[in-house]
Amino acid sequence: KKMETASDNVGLSVDPSILGNHIRSQDKKESKRLVRGKAKVILAFTLGVLTILCIAIPLFVMKGDKFERPLYIVELEDVEVANLLAKESGKNVVFNPETAQYKAMLWVIYSDPMKLKVDSENLLQRYGLATMYYATRGEDWDESENWLNGVNECYWYGVKCFGHDQLATNYFYGDSFLDPVTEINLESNNLVSLSLPIEMVLLRKLRVLNLSQNKLYTEFPPWIGKMADLRELKLNNNLIHGTLPTAIREIKYLEKLDVSNNVLTGRIRSEIGSLISLRELNVANNPLSSTIPEELYALSKLEVLDFHDTGMRGSISSSLQQLSDLEILDLGENYLEGSIYYGALAPLTKLEAIFLDSNILTGVLPKLFGVELKKISLHNNRFTGSIPDSILFEHKITHLDLSYNSLTGTIPSDLSEANNPRLTHFLIQGNSFIGTLPDGLYSSNMEVLHAANNLLTGTISLAISEMIELTALRIDDNEFTGTVPWTSIIGSIQKLEILGLHNNKYLTGTIPSDIGLLTELRDLALGGNQFDGTIPKSVGLLKNLRHFWVEDLKLTGSVPTSVCDLWEKDLKSFMSDCVELKCTCCTSCGGLS
Repeated sequence: KKMETASDNVGLSVDPSILGNHIRSQDKKESKRLVRGKAKVILAFTLGVLTILCIAIPLFVMKGDKFERPLYIVELEDVEVANLLAKESGKNVVFNPETAQYKAMLWVIYSDPMKLKVDSENLLQRYGLATMYYATRGEDWDESENWLNGVNECYWYGVKCFGHDQLATNYFYGDSFLDPVTEINLESNNLVSLSLPIEMVLLRKLRVLNLSQNKLYTEFPPWIGKMADLRELKLNNNLIHGTLPTAIREIKYLEKLDVSNNVLTGRIRSEIGSLISLRELNVANNPLSSTIPEELYALSKLEVLDFHDTGMRGSISSSLQQLSDLEILDLGENYLEGSIYYGALAPLTKLEAIFLDSNILTGVLPKLFGVELKKISLHNNRFTGSIPDSILFEHKITHLDLSYNSLTGTIPSDLSEANNPRLTHFLIQGNSFIGTLPDGLYSSNMEVLHAANNLLTGTISLAISEMIELTALRIDDNEFTGTVPWTSIIGSIQKLEILGLHNNKYLTGTIPSDIGLLTELRDLALGGNQFDGTIPKSVGLLKNLRHFWVEDLKLTGSVPTSVCDLWEKDLKSFMSDCVELKCTCCTSCGGLS
């Protein structure tokens, strides 16, 4: 009709049917344009929704430690929590399904019965602990009571919080009070990790961290300086590598640092002197190969200093005297040289134990006047001279080891139970001492007496019967003479495990028939003397015997079957002559295997 009207107005003559077809054609085109427009709108909307879903965080519901069906964070509160954790750990870390942080986030959002919100006081604390759990294979720990369940984290195994003991009612599920975690002690708990997570710094009030004796194959944590409240750090007996980071100086309140028995390398940096609160420093048994920095001697509160077997070089600094509170000093098994400056040790009046063994120290033995001194270990050095008189009046001393030096002279007769009533271990083997063993050493408190490889003479005193606590007597490779007071030994020393009389040349007598009463004996070395007779059957009663040496004697007969049967027990070596004494079970005959 419109077309007809239009044609009439302009005076055109047009076939209405043609016009109708043309109009219908135009209507179809317009309709198609409208449809395409709507389709674009729908497509754009669909793509928008898909985009939102795609950029949402893909997660998995966790049941225990296993991932199940995929989900997406769509709740606003969950997104806020995820964003907060991503801010702490980094998006690339927390959204990576291979990381401990990702697993910890899943647990916090989906599996933690507490259902913590972004403003929950202990959200980050709980997330930090969960991250540590996953980073150290918590599912394989020896003990993991309460970890990753609804119980407040203050009651998880090995975790302690400030004041939580007074809040026992908060043990129940769903309680999200914040008591800061102050201690983590997971010693010997089968923690396994290649990297300790930085999220542990979220435990902002942590004072004690003990992860010792586990399987940590990680670099020393470079972020450790951020744990500013730490008082005690124990990472010993793992396989931690790298160096002590300079950032450790930031832990101003640190009192105990134990990183012994790892594989730390490099040098102890001067920054160690910044730890002014330090009382115990133990870096023993690490291949550090360094020198002790002078700054360390500024740590006036040090009570324990242990650099045992760390490859330390140089000399013992006179600055040592500044550590007046020192109780234990261990610099053993290093490459320290030179003599010991007397003034360096004299002020250390609180010293209880000093270990300078296995170095290259020279000169005379240092004079020690520590009224608390209990243990002295100076073996395997190059000390010369005699035993200083100062040692004779150390009434609390229990262990004295001067073995394998170049010491000479006689053993002071004043070294006795009266002057040294607590002396239990006296070791002087491998020197050039002359004279006799003073009767004062035959003490009822003595447990270990090693005087082998010297030039000692005389006889074995009958006073040996007083040594009722003795477990080891070694006087082999000397020049003792006379008969052995077996009756005194067997009748009194029932705890004896090691008896070394080897290579004295002139000891005489026979092996007593009741020697089998020394049932604790493990090592019996009698060779290289003038003993005669036979091997008694009672030797077969020594079920703990490992080494039996009777070569270069005047024994005759045959080795009893009961002795040969000891091979079925702990016997490892049996040496004899195999000539006059017939032996079918010896490991060595006359020194020949």
